[in-house]
Amino acid sequence: MDSLVAHDGDIESLSKLIQVLTEKELKTRLFVVEEGEIAEADKILPKGRTFPGTMKVHQYVWNRSEPTLIKFRALSCYECSDDCDHFVLGKIDFTPG
Repeated sequence: MDSLVAHDGDIESLSKLIQVLTEKELKTRLFVVEEGEIAEADKILPKGRTFPGTMKVHQYVWNRSEPTLIKFRALSCYECSDDCDHFVLGKIDFTPG
C-alpha cells in the first residue's frame, strides 16, 4: 500500500482501495462484507461455540447454501469450490439440536 499511495496518490476510502488493488490484478480476492451481512450471520449462528486450533486458522469458509456450517483451513485455497479438501483443519456445524 505504501508504494501504491506513493505513486497513485491518496486512497481515501475502502471502495477506492478495492478499485486500485483490483486494477493491479493481484492474486488476492477482495470483497466487502457489509454490516447487515454480519448481523444476518449473527442471527443464524449461536454464541459461545469455539474451534480448537483457532491460532492455526488462516481461512474461514461459509456458504449461503449451508448457512449453519463454517469450515476452517490452515491455508487459503482459491483453486477449488467450497467443497475443497485442501488444508482442512475442521468445521463447526451450528445446526440447532
